[in-house]
Amino acid sequence: HQCLEPSAGTGALARLMPAERTLCVEVSRMHCSVLQAQGLKVAHADFLAWSLQAKAECDVVVMNPPFSEGRWSAHLDAALRLLAPQGRLVAILPASARGHELPQDVRAAWHGPYANAFPGVSVTVVILVASRT
Repeated sequence: HQCLEPSAGTGALARLMPAERTLCVEVSRMHCSVLQAQGLKVAHADFLAWSLQAKAECDVVVMNPPFSEGRWSAHLDAALRLLAPQGRLVAILPASARGHELPQDVRAAWHGPYANAFPGVSVTVVILVASRT
C-alpha cells in the first residue's frame, strides 16, 4: 500500500503508519526536519499545491488537516482526489464538517462528535472514514 499523511506536522499520525510506505507532505521546513529525523519520507511542499501535481494514487490517507478558515475542506477534497480505487481515508475534522458533500464514488461513515479530545484544544471533532468504490 502507498500511504499518505498530508500536512503531517511533527508526525503524530505518520508515526502510526508503516514508515517505508508512507509519504508525509509538510510545508514547514522545521517540521520536515523533525519528520526526517524520525525516519519518515517527506515532501517539503504545501499539500494543496503538491496534490495538483501528484502522480500516484494513495491506498491509505490518514489526515488531520488545518481547521482555520475552513481550510480542512480543500485539504479533504484534495486528499480524496488522490485516493485509489478501494483506497481508504481517515480524517480528523471539525464537527461542522459532518455532511460535507463527498464524491459519488466515495462511501463514508462519520463518527463522533468528540468534544475536548485533544489536550489544550477546545474544539469538537468528528472522524470521517471513507473509501473509494
